[in-house]
Amino acid sequence: MLRLLYAGSSATDMRHASSRLEKGGLAVAADLARTPEEFAIQLDALPYDLVLAEFESLEWPGGSTLRIWQRQADSIPFILIVSTANEEEAFEWVKRGATDYVLNTNLERLPLAVWKASQQRDHLIRAMEAAETGARSEFLSNVSHEIRTPMNGIIGMTDLALETDLTAEQRRYLNAVKRSADVLLTTINNVLEFSTIEKGELRLAEVGFDLHDSLAQATQVMAPAAHQKGLELLLDIRPAAPRFVRGDSAQLRQIFFHLIGNAVKFTARGQILVQADLESENEEDVLLHFMVLDTGIGIRREEQQVIFEAFSQADASLTRKFCGTGLGLTIAARLVSIMGGRIWVESETDKGSAFHFTARFKGGTEGRSDL
Repeated sequence: MLRLLYAGSSATDMRHASSRLEKGGLAVAADLARTPEEFAIQLDALPYDLVLAEFESLEWPGGSTLRIWQRQADSIPFILIVSTANEEEAFEWVKRGATDYVLNTNLERLPLAVWKASQQRDHLIRAMEAAETGARSEFLSNVSHEIRTPMNGIIGMTDLALETDLTAEQRRYLNAVKRSADVLLTTINNVLEFSTIEKGELRLAEVGFDLHDSLAQATQVMAPAAHQKGLELLLDIRPAAPRFVRGDSAQLRQIFFHLIGNAVKFTARGQILVQADLESENEEDVLLHFMVLDTGIGIRREEQQVIFEAFSQADASLTRKFCGTGLGLTIAARLVSIMGGRIWVESETDKGSAFHFTARFKGGTEGRSDL
């Protein structure tokens, strides 16, 4: 339904214009503004999709309508309806910002003018959103780079201080500093990785690698964090999973770092299982199915759809309790998409979560790796 605000003096003329739009296939709900005051109030009160304004003079209806529109709602298409005598002046108003004009003797053109205006508006909105996303990503990247250098210095000097003779109280304080610094550095690295993906700068490698060794490396890197919490970290590679494939092993491990890290963060006791299996294969490539299963706090069903969105967690209180931005799962989801797969979660509150994802690889040469 096209919500239309008509600036003019005649309800009959408004109905005539609405009728032309409906004949062009547009369902219309129209309101009439008879004075500049009414026009300003209605334009501010309701979310209109289109403004049509009769053009008879520089005041009302005409020039004053355009000035009010420019001040209050210039993102809405604004089309003038003019007589032949006023066409030259109306063209000047188009140059000043109006979207278009249509002669009152040729209202058959009105649906086309509205369609063109809506296309231009959609294009402008998409361009603005793209520019905003690019600027935000560039800002995050620049700021993160600037912060990471001093953070590495803080962590390095803290490690050196911990190797000196300290009182128990001093060691406790420095360990708290190091834990906080490690969390902050992880967040900074996640923001950098996220901005790289957002800017489309990530390029996947295609080299042969040993899938079994790559998964073993990923679990070995994450094992200390799991063991520190008393958790068992297990790796299960199913018999159908190929040993050698071609693709980007580094990005595959990165996905596991985020998923296993997430599992460790939200699991207080029990175990974490990393599993790999073959989903399907053809002459050109293989689709592998991976899973990270934990015995943690779980995720409510209604919140499972938002956890892969940027800077989101299922429960806002978790950000304060477990320290995180929610970027890890977002990065994992973006990497999975780039690798031609999909990601999803199966979970029940207080019974743990199973994060599944698929990724596509080229078939490898049996018995050898390029690494």
